[in-house]
Amino acid sequence: MSVGVFAGATSFIPLNMLRTLDTYPEFRETLRGVEAGFGDADGASLRDLVLGGDGPKYLRDHPDPALPSLVQIATALGAYAVGQRAGTGPAVLLGHSFGEITALVAAGAFLPADGARIVRTRMRLAKQVMDLGGMTALDIGAARATSLLETVASASLRVACHNTPRSTVVSGTLDDLQLVDRLAGLLGIRAVRLPVRFAYHSPVMASLVDTLRQELAASGIHQRPLRTPVHCVFHNRRHTDQDDLLGHIAEMYVRPVLFAESLRTLHSEGIDRYLDYGGDGTITRMVEATLPAVQVTSPIPGPASAAAPEPSTVPAAAEPEDIAIPYRQAPAVENAERSARPAVAESVPSLVREDLLAELATMYAEVVGYPADVFTEDVDLEADLGIDSLRQVAVLTKVTERFGLARTEIKLSDYPTLGSVADSVTAQLAGGSR
Repeated sequence: MSVGVFAGATSFIPLNMLRTLDTYPEFRETLRGVEAGFGDADGASLRDLVLGGDGPKYLRDHPDPALPSLVQIATALGAYAVGQRAGTGPAVLLGHSFGEITALVAAGAFLPADGARIVRTRMRLAKQVMDLGGMTALDIGAARATSLLETVASASLRVACHNTPRSTVVSGTLDDLQLVDRLAGLLGIRAVRLPVRFAYHSPVMASLVDTLRQELAASGIHQRPLRTPVHCVFHNRRHTDQDDLLGHIAEMYVRPVLFAESLRTLHSEGIDRYLDYGGDGTITRMVEATLPAVQVTSPIPGPASAAAPEPSTVPAAAEPEDIAIPYRQAPAVENAERSARPAVAESVPSLVREDLLAELATMYAEVVGYPADVFTEDVDLEADLGIDSLRQVAVLTKVTERFGLARTEIKLSDYPTLGSVADSVTAQLAGGSR
């Protein structure tokens, strides 16, 4: 048996995968279905938003916070529809956080257009508390994260997501998260602020629950029988047709995500195959960190005109026309010598740009697990390669240490490509700043 897993709101299918999915009529039909409940989007079609510009990631800064979520649910449902055509339909569906709404729509509980209406209403209300809080990922388990929050002793803080045995997300006000970040630093715990503008799954969202429940109940959206079982990531059990799913969606604002616990429950039932519909590898890494012995694959096939390739456990590389000729890799002996040098700025100014790009590509490859030659100067690290914010911060931290750069707050939007990282390193070594 297999489980189909949908990612949360911070994950986007990379642009090259979306272009592949767009070759399938099932994907385009799904987008049209979602678009029926989409409403006005500055005159742009949903397909334009999905495939235009640099891909969905650019929508994160859009004035309408609903657009990223609408695009995310549309593309995930489209990927599911294409996977169904390819014969990879799972026996059970599971969604991480916001992904539970995607799972319920995929299972038939709501029409795609109604799923869009749910998301639009949910995000319209959430704007009332936008930028009042946020979320931080900690490299510790949920029990230890709970103890850390008890030390801070703030009413706004909650353990929001039990992701893996050694990865937890906490939510709260921005001031309280700063306290968490400082305490984590003193304890040697890695803490990374996530690129979200809401304190999901915390009391910061509590004032919205009843309003969303009432609006969804009066919306005319009808709950339908589930065609495929959905395992609830908030209660760690199967949903039933007797559940009030609209009311449950309202409560998702404040309930914690029991992802690791849900995976263990499904595994105890003998399920050992997981299909990652997220596209950027986030779900794959969380499943493998929780259940190392299971099989995790991507159900997203190749272009419709070609035979589908064997499933991969990592996001596909960009299509051939998106990849430039790879830069020359520095000789192995030279790399070994560099790794032995002290991580100070004095060791690097002699690097020519080609060597700097090669060394940065090697650093990204070591952290991400991709071949070094996919990291060309202009390839978009997130949109084309699907590298999530946590891994990007991890690499940039290594870059800072390797080249002895000043430790400053990392703004990922400043580093979309390997070339932009190289530019920043060169400028700082030359005495400038970025």
